[in-house]
Amino acid sequence: MKHHQTTEKMKNIFSLFASNALLAILFSLISYGAQAQEIDSLLLRQMDSIQQLFQIEEITVKASLPKTRMKGDAICTRVAGSVLEHAGTAEDVLSKVPGLVVKQGQIEVLGKGTPIYYINGRKVEDPLELQRLQSTEIKEVEVIRTPGAQYNAEANAIVRIRTVKREGEGWGLFASINDTYCPRYSNNQMGGQINMNYRFKTFDFIGGFGTNDHRLNRFVAKNTQEMYYPGKAFIQSAEQVYKQHNTSINYHLGMDLQISEHHSVGIRMERQDNLIGHSDLILSDTVMLNGQASDLLESRSLTTSDGLNSWLAQAYYSGKIHQLEINLNLDYYHTHQREQALTNERSLQDSRSVTTRSRADGNMYAGKIEIAYPSKIGMLHAGAEVSLLMRHNQYQALGSTIPADTSRIRDNIYGVFADYCFNIPKAGVLNVGIRYECTDFRSHSLQAEVKRMMHNVYPSASFCTSIGQVESSLSYAVKTYRPNYRALRSNIEYTNRYMLTSGNPNLKNEINHQAAIQARWRFLSGVMTYEYKINGIFDWAFSYDENEQIMMYWVNLEEPIHRLSAFVNASPTIGVWNMNYTLGVQKQWLSMEQEDTREASGKRMIHYNKPMWIFNANNAFVFPTRTKKHGPWVLEINSELFSGAHWGNAELIGCNWNLSVVLQKSWLKNNALSVRLKINDIFHTAYQKAKLDMGSIIFTQTPMHGEQRSVYDPQTISLSVRYRLNYMKKEHSGAGNETKGRL
Repeated sequence: MKHHQTTEKMKNIFSLFASNALLAILFSLISYGAQAQEIDSLLLRQMDSIQQLFQIEEITVKASLPKTRMKGDAICTRVAGSVLEHAGTAEDVLSKVPGLVVKQGQIEVLGKGTPIYYINGRKVEDPLELQRLQSTEIKEVEVIRTPGAQYNAEANAIVRIRTVKREGEGWGLFASINDTYCPRYSNNQMGGQINMNYRFKTFDFIGGFGTNDHRLNRFVAKNTQEMYYPGKAFIQSAEQVYKQHNTSINYHLGMDLQISEHHSVGIRMERQDNLIGHSDLILSDTVMLNGQASDLLESRSLTTSDGLNSWLAQAYYSGKIHQLEINLNLDYYHTHQREQALTNERSLQDSRSVTTRSRADGNMYAGKIEIAYPSKIGMLHAGAEVSLLMRHNQYQALGSTIPADTSRIRDNIYGVFADYCFNIPKAGVLNVGIRYECTDFRSHSLQAEVKRMMHNVYPSASFCTSIGQVESSLSYAVKTYRPNYRALRSNIEYTNRYMLTSGNPNLKNEINHQAAIQARWRFLSGVMTYEYKINGIFDWAFSYDENEQIMMYWVNLEEPIHRLSAFVNASPTIGVWNMNYTLGVQKQWLSMEQEDTREASGKRMIHYNKPMWIFNANNAFVFPTRTKKHGPWVLEINSELFSGAHWGNAELIGCNWNLSVVLQKSWLKNNALSVRLKINDIFHTAYQKAKLDMGSIIFTQTPMHGEQRSVYDPQTISLSVRYRLNYMKKEHSGAGNETKGRL
């Protein structure tokens, strides 16, 4: 509080008055979900006279906010000022946020799968951004389980990251280097980045670059492929040895200009180049026919994919005219991919050499305008969004019978949306919304031509209330999932003489009805979600020819999937010990009748109903130092446990347990220099065996470390060093965000 010409006695009088009246009113007004209270007119006159007497220029209210709270239907976790501020990167923070869980190496929203991330309104396109963003830059994290109409219909779950706003002018710098080593296979991943910003009055300039070098010296996986025909059992047992070397560099530039108090504009450009992209796959495949060895396949595939690059350009305007708020975002995104592979095969039957070449170019133009207008009882949001996408694919396989193919895909999506949020006195806050999307899809190739026009309506609703100290919400939404453009391709690609892959341009979009209820009380929170999914998109296989060749592609399941998820989270703090424990279960109901020649009837009913039990225990111990010149010592002991289960049309066999330890220390003013050491998967138990049962065709693979097969081995030792000096990260919002990932 600043004032002039006051005495100590007057300060004490005002302080006493404020503690009993003024601050109580201020806290009431800023408390979460607090309703406006009637203020006695006499008290208002008293406050006004006191303000004139002391010539108040500014009032600053400081309070220790709760670590986790509900903000509408979102669970909001404060990072700044909490133990999470010392977590390391944004990726490390998210793994400890209530409502999120690390599942087989991937961060997921409890019961909802992989979310879409936003940093200050801009969608995260590159997962490395979550590694570049530091925990000290994050203000809070919001987890939205059922996104409303203002988000694209594909947004199944949203994680919004808000950064700390830093004041002042001049230069800022952030630099980091990290190295991750896998002792089992001597794999190594090293990366670094340098980011700078310059601020002068209302002008902000940001720029930087980063690089990443990933050397996979060796990784061994085992696969089994079973095919059953009338009177014939064809089984392959393969050992695959992977080697890879990828080096990439990315750089970005951007600026923001605050034109006036209510108007601002900004632009951002980002480019990524894959400088080196080489992989080496050695396959040893033993083929058994009716229990007798029929073939021994030895193959080696050398792949070069150093032609990958992408461009992203964004522009935005944010303004306010009277009470009308306007946000406009324009995006352009371009990606170029080029790959060549040489496969040499030797078998007991013959030998062959196959050269494959592929190229894909994609362009996307997107725009989104959103307005917000307050009323006496609520807030109206409305807007429109459009994304125009073109993709051109080329593929040929020399030395095989697979025909060359060229395809063009055009996918235009037009959407309008509106939602209204209003307060119901003495009840809570209700938000209702609706989104309409029109999709014009066309695919033309040498093999097929597909055209379809789709019109879809996606309603959403949520109700939030408080009963005593218990905050709760109930929500419902209809969402969709559109297949990526690789899944929609029509050409056939060569893997080896026993395996081909292809896309399916006739794939329909998934439709998912979701309902959720969640509640929070002090350090306890819980959530229960029900999903009803139709047109589920999954991997499938069928016999391609009489030579036991398999075709893998994507299909829409005819059977709907029912899923129920329930989780309880506890995040108490006892002294230096900060806990984050999660106990949950995910259960699905899916049964399919498939052809199986081993059965007398020729068919077999397959059930995918086994639940998954989850228990995560994150423990952080923060030991403060005696001097403020250095930051605290932070020790983390984290454990993740997942039972075997059915998920989709796959079975995960065995338990997945990951025990990790982290030690971190920071030095210098404002913790400018920090060093972080992490040992992950200490006992090398973070993997499961996956089985895909399709009746007469069965696949098994081990080890599996998550949904992404590129997660080769989680047992690693990581060391990172970070230095920051007055660095302020600035982000823009974006349009067409959900479409970019499909390229």
